[in-house]
Amino acid sequence: MEQEVKAIMSQILEIPIGEINTATSMDSVDTWDSLRHMEIISAIEQQFQIEFEAEEAMDMTNLGVIMRILAAKKG
Repeated sequence: MEQEVKAIMSQILEIPIGEINTATSMDSVDTWDSLRHMEIISAIEQQFQIEFEAEEAMDMTNLGVIMRILAAKKG
């Protein structure tokens, strides 16, 4: 699951997948703006057939939080 999320982030943020870790965040990646943030959220929703609440999507500002929320959604 984490590799799939990293692949999504790598493609949307245009950074090598090897540079993505749990600390990768909106603050640490120049290309991670609000538009690309919503693209990441949307792509994860499509990939895993889930839907995030608006508050969850706003909290998902680094890979660690994304994985925690995704794991909770997937059960």
